[in-house]
Amino acid sequence: MTTYTKPRKFYPIYQALLATEWREHRTDAGRCFAKDEGNQCIVLNLREIILKDRQKIELNWFLHSKELFGISQRISPNKLMKWLPLTAMIENPPDQQDSLFVLDTEEFTFAQAEKLIEKVIGWGRSVDPNQTIRSIASSPIPDVGGAQLKYLASLAYVGDFNTLMDYQEIFRKGQRMNFVPMIKPEMIDRAVDIALERT
Repeated sequence: MTTYTKPRKFYPIYQALLATEWREHRTDAGRCFAKDEGNQCIVLNLREIILKDRQKIELNWFLHSKELFGISQRISPNKLMKWLPLTAMIENPPDQQDSLFVLDTEEFTFAQAEKLIEKVIGWGRSVDPNQTIRSIASSPIPDVGGAQLKYLASLAYVGDFNTLMDYQEIFRKGQRMNFVPMIKPEMIDRAVDIALERT
């Protein structure tokens, strides 16, 4: 018996991405594409869902800092680093996500795909990465380990060795504030050294 498979409505998005300077990376959640923009990288995640009478694609995009990624690797060199880890994601505004629906009787065109991609690129180029990383560094200590590593990397990035040395002293006293167990004293030490290098 032949099983009917619906044509993929959002295929033009992949065509448009692969026709330009986007690199594809497969993830557990779907397909992920990245475009280099100097010291940053615009990342677009896509996940397709086929429904009864329509198809849906969920998209979210963010800016990845190559420099912040390098710093986080120096702070935690033994940590298993996956491609574009959250430790190097510059936080994206809540509105930088979208869901598109296309009915089975409709088409999603290459021109529509290009317009969507232009929107994502425009957003990425409008972000001030230095300001965003400064904002991460000035925030309270996050609750999650990966976010805490990004926070330490951000403090090192902006050269805030005073805050890092305060944490260093607190760790030496056997206290941890709300840092999770994955954050080790030697990671704080490395962050201090990097911050001093950058001042």
